[in-house]
Amino acid sequence: MTSSSLYAAAFAAAMLFASFASTDARAAALWVMSFESRLPFSSCVRDIDRVLRNNGMTDIGGDAAGVGGTKGNVRAHAVCVRRQKAGPCNTDGLSVVISAAGDNVNDTRDIVQRIRNGYGNPVLIDCN
Repeated sequence: MTSSSLYAAAFAAAMLFASFASTDARAAALWVMSFESRLPFSSCVRDIDRVLRNNGMTDIGGDAAGVGGTKGNVRAHAVCVRRQKAGPCNTDGLSVVISAAGDNVNDTRDIVQRIRNGYGNPVLIDCN
């Protein structure tokens, strides 16, 4: 990822965390993960949306770059970052940044893992 993409992802994670931070004694949990994807960039948001719905998340919404949803006390958001000529067959690739914030670190981590494990296409892409 480029440094500007990392800064954007870090900013998004900080804003998500801030939306859950409260003035009471409980500390909010934040979990962030990034990975490279083999899916075409145009399929990224659609596939994340599918994964969120399959995991029973609600309040799902987003834009062309990412999508998020809520499950219990956890809010998660995934952002697709385009990487020029980094994909299969010299196409544009992408990295996915998943961030989640909630009241419980185990629930928050579990949501991020579920999104990561449900995302993607295991089929080998043939460039010929």
